[in-house]
Amino acid sequence: MKFVKGMYIVLILFMFVNFLSVFVLNNDYSGIASWMNVLLFLLGSVFYINARHVFKRESQ
Repeated sequence: MKFVKGMYIVLILFMFVNFLSVFVLNNDYSGIASWMNVLLFLLGSVFYINARHVFKRESQ
């Protein structure tokens, strides 16, 4: 369950970075925000892989 919460937190951070970039910073730092989104996507992928591994082990 902690992996699902982790993926949800990454999703919230993803949306927060987009909101911050577009509405607060007026797309002045969109390149930095894009890199942060890439890193958040990779972190979410790690959470997904870990969750898949744990759930696969529990089902056996």
